[in-house]
Amino acid sequence: MSEADRLRLVEQLTREQQEKLDVLTGLEAEKNAGELRTTWLFGRELVECLDEHDSGQSFIEIVAKIVGCGPAMLRKRIHFAQRFDDEEIAALLKLKRSGSGAPLEWSHVVQVLPIEDKDQRWNLLLTAASQGWSSKRFKTEVAAVIPKERRRPNKGRTPEVPKEVDGKISDIQDHLTTWTKRAALWADEKQGLLAAVIKEPVERLKEGWGAKLTSIAAQAEALEGVLRMVRDHAVESKRLLDKALSDGAATGPEEPEDKDPVSADESVLQGMFS
Repeated sequence: MSEADRLRLVEQLTREQQEKLDVLTGLEAEKNAGELRTTWLFGRELVECLDEHDSGQSFIEIVAKIVGCGPAMLRKRIHFAQRFDDEEIAALLKLKRSGSGAPLEWSHVVQVLPIEDKDQRWNLLLTAASQGWSSKRFKTEVAAVIPKERRRPNKGRTPEVPKEVDGKISDIQDHLTTWTKRAALWADEKQGLLAAVIKEPVERLKEGWGAKLTSIAAQAEALEGVLRMVRDHAVESKRLLDKALSDGAATGPEEPEDKDPVSADESVLQGMFS
């Protein structure tokens, strides 16, 4: 982020929020992967801001842009500060994993934040320390105690959708660039999917691949439709922008021409932009 962009964001804040932002950016600079206390302090500062200002949510979005951390992750830090008081954070920092002697990390703690019962959270954390569990193993153990109705049906995080035009444009550009590069590798003549199947010895071919390949083809076809819509939206947005700048006032979109509806699985959209 350029200094000019940063200043434009800061100008949207009150004096108290600007002072809070200085504290938060300082904490973020000190934070490292194993520093739970700094993460907790960061969350506590955000909690205070939410309590004091009606515009707390917009403040979180500005902080996220400045420190380079997604709003969803900042909300997890808030949740962390709300779940653990001063005494609990002190006790948490003393926990060491059996064998390695390493402390529990943020990747451990974040797994228990959805659990309402305090005793259950601590039982899991204490067990993780005594058993020397990695964060991956701990995630499996925690998943076993979280009610099924609270688990997400799809894997991965729900995509964060920027609210401002600048954010939407950057988000689309970043993801399209990433997916274009990856898709080029998948379709590469020498190292792509087709090349790999052709080179695979007959005795190693698996019948189960058939259904998966059919699914890939269907998803790719749906994605093609989604990309056409993204293209059409970009072209129409550019037309409206040029007209508004030319006329000196924004105008509404023209009535679209009749087109065949495009069918696209919503899961493809989530997979593309998550």
